[in-house]
Amino acid sequence: MSPKMIENTDKLLPDAELRRLRVGSYEERIGEIAAVSRVLLGETPFQVIATRERDAILYTDGKFLRLELREEGPALSDLDVEVFDQVSRLGFAEREAATVADLFLRGELKSAVSRLENLVPAIRSTGGPVARIESLVAAPRPWKRQFVIRRDHIVGFLGEAMESLEEGQLRQNFGKLYDGSIEDGKLDSYEDRITEGLGIVLDQLGQLRDEVGNALVAATEALAESTETVADEFARFADDLFGDLQTLHEISSRTIEAVDDTRLRGRLCDTLVEGLHDRKVASRFVVVVADRMVEAS
Repeated sequence: MSPKMIENTDKLLPDAELRRLRVGSYEERIGEIAAVSRVLLGETPFQVIATRERDAILYTDGKFLRLELREEGPALSDLDVEVFDQVSRLGFAEREAATVADLFLRGELKSAVSRLENLVPAIRSTGGPVARIESLVAAPRPWKRQFVIRRDHIVGFLGEAMESLEEGQLRQNFGKLYDGSIEDGKLDSYEDRITEGLGIVLDQLGQLRDEVGNALVAATEALAESTETVADEFARFADDLFGDLQTLHEISSRTIEAVDDTRLRGRLCDTLVEGLHDRKVASRFVVVVADRMVEAS
């Protein structure tokens, strides 16, 4: 989708999401939908993305809304759509680049070239290796979307295990290095602490990657035998989480070795710590569910 199709050009809507939103669209109803939307939204600018028999999709104020046309009156509700902004766009690029590479390896050259041509103009440089990690940590992913939707359920499911996760949660503590509070002459005293912190968070990322990967392997047979939709959803969740952990660990390892500026290393450490906790909770969920599936099979 061209960035011009959404007024805020900081947002990038993948083609797959656009197709999903437009399935069953009744374009002749755009005028009617626009009139109803104007009443509900007042002076707030909006765009009609798709119309259907009983509802429509709107884009306004940086988010997507579903407009339901009910007998008792129209109603608006938030709609979960995967979008990419300036911070997370590089994460989208990482995913697309991996897909392009896979297409090349399978010999699907036309598809690979077409996808690459669409990717290149959509991505701009984000300013260095640490910014790249920030984008990866913040990038929207399928597992994150499901995690946010089902967070309360996951936390309740894990029960007492959540206590140990909370107790062992790492904290960001190098903010004064990169906000300018610490003078250059005092930076040397932080180097060892930063190196230790980076080592800890990288080890934990690697451990989570291995735990999720092993859980997927162990549950392969149980997942294959299951006919329930929830099993497919779990497999997609776990597989995407594993890919995220694998990519983040690999690129973080290279970045840690390449970056020698103390302030940047402190920022890098805090960035990784910030993104670690949800990944820990999601990983523990995958391991526990996989163990129960194996026991039940």
